[in-house]
Amino acid sequence: VESFDQCFRCGACSGVCPVKKNTKVFDPRRIIHFLLLGLKEKVLNEILWYCSQCGSCVPVSPMEVKPKEVIWALRNYMLENGLIDLERLFEL
Repeated sequence: VESFDQCFRCGACSGVCPVKKNTKVFDPRRIIHFLLLGLKEKVLNEILWYCSQCGSCVPVSPMEVKPKEVIWALRNYMLENGLIDLERLFEL
């Protein structure tokens, strides 16, 4: 995923995220922030599957960051590397 390193953490993505509005544990800005800090292990968990992939976050980013695509790529990374159990996802 390109361009997520352009994020300056303005919070626009979190402000429009319908999931963020309904749960405190999911925050697209925080996911991007941890990645920028090199803390990938902090975001590689089942919370990535809270994202509905609605795309609300994409058009509001002033730096054209695409949190939806970042989250999708992280999900795929976890699945490809056996970091999440599919049965666990169905329990969410």
